[in-house]
Amino acid sequence: MTDFEREQSAASLALCGHYYLDLKMPERAEACFSRSREVNPIHATVERLDHEAESAPARAFEKLQAEVRKERHPGLLRVMAAYHARAGRSQEALRWLDESLRMNPSQERG
Repeated sequence: MTDFEREQSAASLALCGHYYLDLKMPERAEACFSRSREVNPIHATVERLDHEAESAPARAFEKLQAEVRKERHPGLLRVMAAYHARAGRSQEALRWLDESLRMNPSQERG
């Protein structure tokens, strides 16, 4: 249970970092991402890319592709789905979301 709680805390800290980026408070965001990375670096990567997909989609897409090639993590796949959905490519978004949900059916954000 302790490992699960640590993982959930890391995910929450990364999400907090994402919100601080939205609020244009990068120092606070980095503090959250740093703490999250201590447990598992993927959460910070997912939330950074999710923020970037919202704010600078073209740049985010290249980074997303590179990360997905390295690791097919459900969170990265969810961000890729959101990227395609925002771009109006719903069939492509569904393909990514379907794979993400098959890997982790309990995703709340998915």
